[in-house]
Amino acid sequence: MARPLIPDAAGVNLKIGELRYLARPLRLPSLEDKTTYVAVDVAGGGWRSHSIAVPARAYSHEFSSSEAKFSSSLCKSLNGLRVAVKDNFHIKGTRTSLCDRAFFQTYPPQYSSAEVVSRLEENGSHIVGKTYMSAFAMMEHPTQSVDYQASFNPRGDGYLITGGSSGGSAAAIASYNWIDIAICSDTTGSARIPAFQTGVFGFRPSTNIISSKGLEKAWAAVDVPAWFARDLTIFPQVLDALKLYDHQSSGGEQRQIEILYIEDFIPEGNIGQQDAVTDFLRSIESAVKAPIRRINIHNAWRNSAPVDEKDLRQFLYETTSHGWFYSAYHSFDKFRKDYGYLHGRSPFVTEVIKWYWELGQKITPEEHQEVMDRFSIFRAWFSETYFSDNTKTTVFFNHIDKIQPRYRDQYPGNNNPVVPGLRATYLASILKAPELAVPIGQIPYHSRITNQIEQIPLVISLMGAPCTDLELIKWAIDVLQKAKRPTKVKTGKTAF
Repeated sequence: MARPLIPDAAGVNLKIGELRYLARPLRLPSLEDKTTYVAVDVAGGGWRSHSIAVPARAYSHEFSSSEAKFSSSLCKSLNGLRVAVKDNFHIKGTRTSLCDRAFFQTYPPQYSSAEVVSRLEENGSHIVGKTYMSAFAMMEHPTQSVDYQASFNPRGDGYLITGGSSGGSAAAIASYNWIDIAICSDTTGSARIPAFQTGVFGFRPSTNIISSKGLEKAWAAVDVPAWFARDLTIFPQVLDALKLYDHQSSGGEQRQIEILYIEDFIPEGNIGQQDAVTDFLRSIESAVKAPIRRINIHNAWRNSAPVDEKDLRQFLYETTSHGWFYSAYHSFDKFRKDYGYLHGRSPFVTEVIKWYWELGQKITPEEHQEVMDRFSIFRAWFSETYFSDNTKTTVFFNHIDKIQPRYRDQYPGNNNPVVPGLRATYLASILKAPELAVPIGQIPYHSRITNQIEQIPLVISLMGAPCTDLELIKWAIDVLQKAKRPTKVKTGKTAF
């Protein structure tokens, strides 16, 4: 975590906890304005600190989702909820770093907080700190995190990666029971991939139902605020506090549920993962008393594509390079100009950022627009194919990735592979749809670190139609409880 914070000034009972992921001094709201945070001298000083002060649970009413019962009158209050914030959201009185020293040195403390932060504060939450992230919200491996040490994943042997770019937020939830929720952002998987790696619940909301004001964006058309937590049952209240408006899913009228299992992204080569997922699907079928229908998006496109190109992989081939890399470069045009003006040179960035930017600057605006136009065509086709029946609520079961140990000390090379076509975590981003990462178990693996059998989390995703966020979350809670599946995970080595 970076730049630890405390939500109240004089008179607060504090608890000092061990700190493995925090950086820079503790901060307190000023006595003049409790929405502005000011520095406090602590051991570790500068931008690294080794402890964090946390408001005692007794200081305010401890938030209880069981008391709320989804009641609109009580959902407004998140009193006592402790929140960590990814360091690409602004907090008034503090600098935003994006976990890049050059960016941190370029801009002064912020004059206002991101709207997400303000809404949480208004609803009684305590902002206790900011979390590490992959620099510029790109996919740095821990061996490439030069300016700020990458967060540690507490699961398994303690040396698995957290995933990016929101790995610090996910690690905070998986590590500390004194953090209740961690705010993050999601572009093409930054909430779902770290949830997958650390075994916590993660949620990417529908595009534009939560304000992104005050978020430093890497791909403005796709970026959304998101969050992690150990307790799924608090998600409806968090959504209620953050949403901009009451979108179509108010949670009132109950509709028939249709569950579709996406076969396109089934990982190969892990029998334990396949067996655990099969068992999970059977328990869900039993709980909802309805079969789960398998679909293949690529085959469906081949049969009914609205364009001449019938190969979906080819149609979306340049998604990463012409879409993501172009935006990853041009989103920081102003930063590079500002840094050059202040320092007379180009900023240092890590090798993976340099690689992103070298590729991104070669893409023309016309090539980028072509990808965005193809997203619109695919989104309209997908909606007509799978969301056209208004009498049903459609939930998609999807894989996030293959379960396997990925170690933080294994250098991946100076670039990331450009995977062409549609990827599992791109689907919800392109569709502007909500997606919920759900831990469903854990799988044993032999650790080369401890030379023992350890447990690695098993996490799947549930995706709904755009603007069915609350309906998706409440359905997930209900069906997991009926299937006698956990809606909470633990901190530490194992999630269950």
